[in-house]
Amino acid sequence: RFVTAFTRCSFLARARFHADVGIDSCTFLNSPVHFRGYEDKVFALWCVFAGPDTAAVVSSPGACFVNCTFANVGRAIVEMAASLQYVSQCLFVGLRGPAIECLLPDPPAYQPPPTLVSHNDAWISQEGSNQSATYVGWMDVVDNLTLDPQFCAALAGDFHVATSSPCAPAGPFGQIGALGVGCDVMSVPVDVQTRRQPVNLRSAAPVEAAILGHRLFDARRVDPSTIRLAGASPLTREGKVSTRLEDTNGDGLPDLLLSFESRSLRLASDGTAQLTGATFDGVLFRGSDAVDVVGPIRQASVIAETEPDVPAKLELSVLSDRPGAGIALLLALPGGEPAHLEVFDVAGRRLLSRDLASLGPGRHRLELEAGVLRAGVYLVRLRQAGAAVVARALILH
Repeated sequence: RFVTAFTRCSFLARARFHADVGIDSCTFLNSPVHFRGYEDKVFALWCVFAGPDTAAVVSSPGACFVNCTFANVGRAIVEMAASLQYVSQCLFVGLRGPAIECLLPDPPAYQPPPTLVSHNDAWISQEGSNQSATYVGWMDVVDNLTLDPQFCAALAGDFHVATSSPCAPAGPFGQIGALGVGCDVMSVPVDVQTRRQPVNLRSAAPVEAAILGHRLFDARRVDPSTIRLAGASPLTREGKVSTRLEDTNGDGLPDLLLSFESRSLRLASDGTAQLTGATFDGVLFRGSDAVDVVGPIRQASVIAETEPDVPAKLELSVLSDRPGAGIALLLALPGGEPAHLEVFDVAGRRLLSRDLASLGPGRHRLELEAGVLRAGVYLVRLRQAGAAVVARALILH
């Protein structure tokens, strides 16, 4: 039992909790938080911490951080010094200091159990962005990842991950981080026409495009041979893709520039060019930018746009939290392969399993009747053809 409990809250200023506290699904934006529990523990579940300062200072007899995301912070969790602590399935990216720092020396003068650190992902995307050790102090560090989480759109503040992310529910340790899957492929910022000159789609003149690096995406990781801009391959020199690294937007981080033949571009009807590619370690990405063209866009340069008959990706959403009415789900199935639905409690125990083989491609509504599950918080997982998405559901009394 907690003296204080917060659920689905947003904190925009520095916060201090001077009591045992449970925090579920809260967001801390540019707002360091100091946890000071006196008798038992601090629990932080499914929370997002983002901002330039130290995210969480812990002065408590015990603290547990589970499925939290720490992005673009100075240090993530510091001053942990008690014996009843663990950090599991948390995501640490864009740090400028340690992910976790315990005050106890290694080993301490007395011998409490070390802080258990397991099934987390600490990703250093830019060289030199984190000069300190990832985990510092008296800790038992086991089974952690150091892989790109593949954020959907980190620069836009979207810290959901792509379907192929190692932090997705289908990853080696289940969902890592607070938000789960939100897209099929991660997005990166793209700047077409870096010279700001209109493009003549009838010309063989080169048009330059930049894949912009940022703290959570290193443009030097891009495999130039995989890049396509509006269907066109980049220009080559002596059989190799011609590239250069340059800070085009003045943020101090390198961007990757490539050139394309103007008449090879096949723009969308609204004049945008989509760029697709992959990193050297096989992570897919895409981006888009508007292109200023000379004269009208020629019909031959327009991609045919038709509304798909079925969803493009697997989707799952909870319609609402309805007292006494169970759970209503919206499912989007992109293919005809058998689908499967499962419901888990917060401890990871599977409580319900349903075969959805009778459902075909398309969008479907599914009701989990009241009485099947008791009041509480649940995780609902939908799987089809190797892909999986997870949504959180709340059943009220």
